[in-house]
Amino acid sequence: MELQYLETHLVDHCNLNCKGCGHFAPLSKKKFTDFTIFKRDFLRLRQLFDNISVIRLMGGEPLLHPDLIKFLEFVRAAFPDSRILLVTNGTLLLNQSDAFWEKCAINNIIIDITIYPVKLDFKAVGEIGKQFNVKIEECEKSHFEKYLNIAGDSDPALAFRYCQTMYKCYFLQEGKIYICRLPALIHIFNEYFGNNVAVCNEDYIDIHENVTGSDIIEFLNHYTPFCRWCLIGWPIFQWGISKRELNEWLPTESDLLASKVRYNLSFVRELVDSNQFENAMTLIRSVEKELKEPPIEPNWNYLTAFCQHNLQINLHDAINRYNVALEHGYYEFWVRYNRGSLHAQLGNIEQARADLLRAVELNPAHEGAKHVLQQMLRRI
Repeated sequence: MELQYLETHLVDHCNLNCKGCGHFAPLSKKKFTDFTIFKRDFLRLRQLFDNISVIRLMGGEPLLHPDLIKFLEFVRAAFPDSRILLVTNGTLLLNQSDAFWEKCAINNIIIDITIYPVKLDFKAVGEIGKQFNVKIEECEKSHFEKYLNIAGDSDPALAFRYCQTMYKCYFLQEGKIYICRLPALIHIFNEYFGNNVAVCNEDYIDIHENVTGSDIIEFLNHYTPFCRWCLIGWPIFQWGISKRELNEWLPTESDLLASKVRYNLSFVRELVDSNQFENAMTLIRSVEKELKEPPIEPNWNYLTAFCQHNLQINLHDAINRYNVALEHGYYEFWVRYNRGSLHAQLGNIEQARADLLRAVELNPAHEGAKHVLQQMLRRI
């Protein structure tokens, strides 16, 4: 039996100080995972599962652990076929010993660097990775999300559904597996701010009790009581330096409105994908009625424009929505293709020509874009 994913902390604290960190690292005291407990847990997991597809060793900043190499060697010995990633901000990598790099290479440990807007000589890191034949992966992160609903009154089923569409981050801590990291780490938040975001026995499964691998997988596929403390839709904010203030983790009123857009986005997309454009527009209007102005979220604007385009309503607003979607990062080809088609319909020949030429340049194999461009050019 195989578990698809598992992550765990090697340390809770960090050498960076990221505003609103989802792991609460700026609020944490120094805490290093005990190797004896880690070993006991992974030996038990080996009894329960033939393999764990992906294991992520995280923090905090795991490179701070003085016995890091022991963890790397042991987890590889326990799960020889797993994809094992050491998740780091990368800022301490150039300080690591040759022994560290050699053990990463021998044990096929992937260095997974989350690149924040901080000073990091990534070229030098890449060169040392090549020198020791260690695979390095990277992911830029310029924003975080807010997850907590301090009122604890979210619908847990809806919160779980939204969470599962975004991430699956099953979390191991001291013999217990949680459906995500929040209930495992919320004690850090509670202790620092004096809150009482409650965790109960139903929020985890103890791997050392009389359970099977099937029991664990079944547990991970359902919401738990803790889900009521999670927002349905997560407000996004730009990366910054933490001042360790409560509002870094809690949403404002505008955050909550933005999260409502993000939550409903998945339902709008489902309706659009099934060509239910009128139903999608009904939902869009219902959400936007609560907002002071249309959101700038690129997916939301693109889907709204696409619905209006297909329903042949509010076509000038559709153009504006396509513009917002492109400006804020939606896939350029799809905006150019559909906006160009709409410009052609409205008689805006120069705008249509520019959009469709760019669409064909971006995706020369797309027959629809070439056909619309050819039709328009014949009309000129």
